[in-house]
Amino acid sequence: MPTLETVRALLPFVLEQLRGFSKIHVVTLTFFVVIYVLERAYGETPKRYLSRGFLHDLGYWFWSRSSAQMFLATAGVMYLMTPAFGFLRFDLLAGWNPVARYFVYWVVFDFTSYWVHRWKHSNSWLWAFHSVHHSQENLTFITLTRGHPFETLFGSLIAFFPLVILGAPPAAWLPLALFRTFLEALQHSAIPWRMGPLYRVIVSPVFHSFHHSTNPEHHNRNFGVNLAVWDFLFGTAVDHEPRPAEFGLKETPMPTLASQLFGPFRTIYRSYAEKRSPVTDFAVPDGQLLARPADKAD
Repeated sequence: MPTLETVRALLPFVLEQLRGFSKIHVVTLTFFVVIYVLERAYGETPKRYLSRGFLHDLGYWFWSRSSAQMFLATAGVMYLMTPAFGFLRFDLLAGWNPVARYFVYWVVFDFTSYWVHRWKHSNSWLWAFHSVHHSQENLTFITLTRGHPFETLFGSLIAFFPLVILGAPPAAWLPLALFRTFLEALQHSAIPWRMGPLYRVIVSPVFHSFHHSTNPEHHNRNFGVNLAVWDFLFGTAVDHEPRPAEFGLKETPMPTLASQLFGPFRTIYRSYAEKRSPVTDFAVPDGQLLARPADKAD
């Protein structure tokens, strides 16, 4: 638990970051407008934005881009972790060109995120929370923000840890977050891009659509967050034609906001109450397994 002194030290950092919040919102909204215009240019209709699921995603966006979540899951976490794990900080990139340094931060963060993502699919407790993101049946650029608060905090704690070891400053989250926001918003859009020769390098909208597919052949595939190279390197990539047309969770639908926020806790409780293994034998109302063990897809 952080001490009172730590909290007091965190406040000036939080206030400093708040000054740039309006700019962050402007940049993020600009990303969304550009993606929406591109979708319309490719003939997509605004129908997907008239669903209840989209309204839910809007709620997640306001939460995920609010100061509470932003500092708990990104800047604040790094700020608190840096002194706590200072003995592991090696400053391996000290003296590097800023562009090269931030490129390494991005690659290392993405590599860690890939394995954390696979863990979320192979561990039933983690999948219970991560399944909220997969519950969206109408993908839009704003679906990137659909995630249970617990998952967001947990993912940040794990994925940012290597950055602390590398000596990344707490403020490093800002450029990383903006860059990742644009790429991940693009991935969840209806733009039919494959990225041409970069298909095996950068996660494109087509590549990521397989990850959300209801087709069992696509489950536990294409885990890459920004870089698709990890999936091709570790054998989790799938590339079929045509692009999937159905998304979501047929086995555990979450049509309401309440089911998304409280459903994971109910599922974990039921698993514990029925004395089933929380890792491999999750009980759900229809008797199907909730988790999609990654090992079976490999």
